[in-house]
Amino acid sequence: MTRKKVDLVWIANDSDRKACLKKMKDGLGKKVSELSILCDVSAAVIFYRPEDTEPKMWLIPSKVQEILERFNNMLEMEQTKKMMNQETYMQGRVSKLGD
Repeated sequence: MTRKKVDLVWIANDSDRKACLKKMKDGLGKKVSELSILCDVSAAVIFYRPEDTEPKMWLIPSKVQEILERFNNMLEMEQTKKMMNQETYMQGRVSKLGD
């Protein structure tokens, strides 16, 4: 059975919004874990909430630190080689559709 499509709308109730964030955060952590295992890659999730002073991390903080150090030690060209924003993603999609 397929899951119902989730409507992406602002959740007005503060406690409901926090509960939803917790569920989504746990789901995201699980997906990153699966991706990391299946593809044999290092992956981590770092996110900030306005009310927190420190970032939250999914993964052991020392492992996250190791991943960040390895990324920061790469040349800038290597860091940004496969990075894309919404604009470059959409340009790529449009050019694929045009071909």
